[in-house]
Amino acid sequence: MTRRLAHAELEDELVTLVPLGVEHAERAFAYLHRNDDILRWLVWDGPQSVRDLQDLYCRWVTPSENGDNYHFAILERETGAFAGSIGPRFAGHPETGDVGYWLAPAFAGRGFMQQALRLVDHLAFRHLGVRVMTACVFVGNHASRRVLEKNGYELIHLAKNQVVKRGKLIDEWYFTLSQHDFERRYGAWAPLREHVVFEDP
Repeated sequence: MTRRLAHAELEDELVTLVPLGVEHAERAFAYLHRNDDILRWLVWDGPQSVRDLQDLYCRWVTPSENGDNYHFAILERETGAFAGSIGPRFAGHPETGDVGYWLAPAFAGRGFMQQALRLVDHLAFRHLGVRVMTACVFVGNHASRRVLEKNGYELIHLAKNQVVKRGKLIDEWYFTLSQHDFERRYGAWAPLREHVVFEDP
């Protein structure tokens, strides 16, 4: 098991990642509730109340004995506005992570998610000892696919009938990015600011 993060904040030109907390629930609910522009691409169908998200966001890390899951808020760096969330997950596979994310449509097309994903990959590969990051995207979600491909993720295969969504079987694209390929792509790049703290051994 990799060491557990006690706190992490990372910042690039457009976005800041901070631990997702209850203070983000109200704004997240306003973006997510019955918003099919976002929800049609997610496994779940969204919250029914702000309390649903407060309960979900009350713990930044979901600990386990064989890898932990984390949840970050994506903030617009210039204004501090909440824009979405991104979560690297390692439970059950501590040296291999998978990542999921969503972004409010008002912030789409501006490079926010591309930077947020690069920050998460930096955290995973350079701080948590991860060897491979993966992502599964509903077939047809071309915006999410473009984000992954711009960050160096490679489409490995199309997985048929992976998720049941609203009574229908959904196919998924399966992407991977290795630590080697991340370093080859980004070299000496580093976030504008990072504050990463581990729990005591």
